[in-house]
Amino acid sequence: MYILYLDTHDQEVVVALFKDEKMIKVVNKVSGYQHSQVVLPTIKELLDEYELSPNDLGEIVVVIGPGSFTGVRIAVTIAKTMAYTLGIPLKTIDSLFLKALSCQSVSDYYVSVLEKNGAYVGKFSKELEKIGDYAYYSKSEYEKFLLKNIVIDVDKIDFEKAIHYLRKENAVNPHSVKPLYIKRIEALKK
Repeated sequence: MYILYLDTHDQEVVVALFKDEKMIKVVNKVSGYQHSQVVLPTIKELLDEYELSPNDLGEIVVVIGPGSFTGVRIAVTIAKTMAYTLGIPLKTIDSLFLKALSCQSVSDYYVSVLEKNGAYVGKFSKELEKIGDYAYYSKSEYEKFLLKNIVIDVDKIDFEKAIHYLRKENAVNPHSVKPLYIKRIEALKK
């Protein structure tokens, strides 16, 4: 079974293709937040390279955030549309859990997703259970947070580990998938 992986929560567009649980290829493109112009052509190039069509896909995996507000919506919308129109399973994973999964620790630990104005932070147990709610910190708040807490820096995502983990998870209804937003917009803060 071919699995298409989509991630646009950050500055990079990440599109990967798996055969069963083995990664065939991952494409990372820095798009300068022009993800909407990059994602679909990247999917097409990747499928064309392996002489596949969307009908050859058996599953789609999408990163639902937290991250760039618009970026997250792009991958989520594309994944929902493809899964629904192709009639294939859709599975989701969030960016903080993806990082935690890639660096599993021997004790409780924090991971973060940095963005230009701050960071999204999540705490996990060594068994990969989420501890508490995810939080967003401005740059100055995050610097203070770092003085009191150790945040594991994850620079390499283990895509195969993520796909393996998702094998045991149930597919979701494409209509029910929503981006994971943590940061409150300025209008709601007042």
